[in-house]
Amino acid sequence: YESVLEEEVAEFLRSRGVLVETQVNQSLFHIDLAVRNGPGGPFVLGIECDGARWHSSLSARAYDAWREDILTRAGWRIHRVWSTEWWHNRTTTESALLEAVRRALGGGPLPGEGRVRITSSTDSA
Repeated sequence: YESVLEEEVAEFLRSRGVLVETQVNQSLFHIDLAVRNGPGGPFVLGIECDGARWHSSLSARAYDAWREDILTRAGWRIHRVWSTEWWHNRTTTESALLEAVRRALGGGPLPGEGRVRITSSTDSA
């Protein structure tokens, strides 16, 4: 991981059963996190984890817009997670991220959703 944000976002998605790879290369760029559609399946979503400090300059924002345009032309769907939103507005940011993943995977529930674990009093051992 290149940042704590990337690690937290990846672990959040993995805890919901999403297959996530880190630092995926695409031409001259790398994508922070990439979601696969099943084991060995195609990448369906790139996730960029952006810190406020990096995006405070106009040149960094212009570079990212250019980079995202190139990645989109190469077939990537990109979702951006901003560090300030992740840490200060976590529930909304997680919901938006999960919705982007659901759409990229075709709209159904994620692998970790909708599962109910039934336990009995003997499961405490």
